[in-house]
Amino acid sequence: SLREMLGLQDKVLFTANRILSKEMLYGLYRAADCYLGLTGGEGFGYGFAEAMRNGLPILYTDYGCHVEMCEGVGLPVAVSDHSYIPNSAIRIGICDIPSAVARMNQVVEDGGLRASMAEKGRRFAEEHLMWDTTFGKMRRILMGE
Repeated sequence: SLREMLGLQDKVLFTANRILSKEMLYGLYRAADCYLGLTGGEGFGYGFAEAMRNGLPILYTDYGCHVEMCEGVGLPVAVSDHSYIPNSAIRIGICDIPSAVARMNQVVEDGGLRASMAEKGRRFAEEHLMWDTTFGKMRRILMGE
């Protein structure tokens, strides 16, 4: 809805729930200026991790589990309200559109900020989210070491 409200139909791409090869997906990441993760409360944050790994600045809704992953490497977008997923007790945060617009403009207008965010995210992903680092940690946890 944010894309429609701001008239960005030709600038924001949705993959329409189709399966993409890794090469196609990473090509989309390379073509993007930033990653908008304005979800109501992402569970794991795989998209955020991939965006970081591919050097994209991240904008994220300041609500949910992904905040811990994105804090310090991306820019938070304020939450204007909360809602519940129908027939569920899961509470979600609704992104504040003026805050989202301000953050998008901030990223577009400041090349130094974009580069800094991209580098911080890439480093965070390499240090904490790559299989080489997570497998060893998970193995130690599961083996009780």
